[in-house]
Amino acid sequence: MKTPSTLLSSLPLAVFSALFWCASTADAAPHLHLETDPATFAFSGFAAHARLSPERSHWSVGLGAYALDFPDLLVNANPNNADEDWEVRLSLGAGAFVDYYLHAEPRGWFFGAQLAIQRFHYERAGVPGEADGSNLLLMPRTGYTWFPFDRGLYLMPWFGLGVTAPIGGSSSVGGEKYDVFPVIPYGALHVGWQLF
Repeated sequence: MKTPSTLLSSLPLAVFSALFWCASTADAAPHLHLETDPATFAFSGFAAHARLSPERSHWSVGLGAYALDFPDLLVNANPNNADEDWEVRLSLGAGAFVDYYLHAEPRGWFFGAQLAIQRFHYERAGVPGEADGSNLLLMPRTGYTWFPFDRGLYLMPWFGLGVTAPIGGSSSVGGEKYDVFPVIPYGALHVGWQLF
């Protein structure tokens, strides 16, 4: 079985191959998008994503990295973890994604998927010890990209259903195990800028 570091190192190669394909099939330079999820900063984290979309193509591919402290709402969404004083930090997520737009431009409705490796840090209030573990995430998603001024600034609300599986480390602290929920609904509002 591949280790998380091996899987993580193969993601950029796959995405850059897709980016090269996008650039080579385009009649003109592909669109470059840089975006973030502002909500992650409210949870002591960050999000940075870059996407390329060929001219007059329905496809968009990219890479992203993100981190945040899980709010209680996400921790307690799994009844097995509710009210057990877990403190969970997604210390680093790194992934690749591909989206298909209904328009032959990176705007309007899209459907896609994200594949990511996520590193988590687990603690429990008042319990000595801590743990670190890694999960693999596959998330089908859908959303809408809206340009209020035709170019430049855009807003991208999206919703996905993430399927996760532990691939390394541990989520046990003080003899108790944080139960990693195998299916997690997730939504975000990305704010981005189309450079060209």
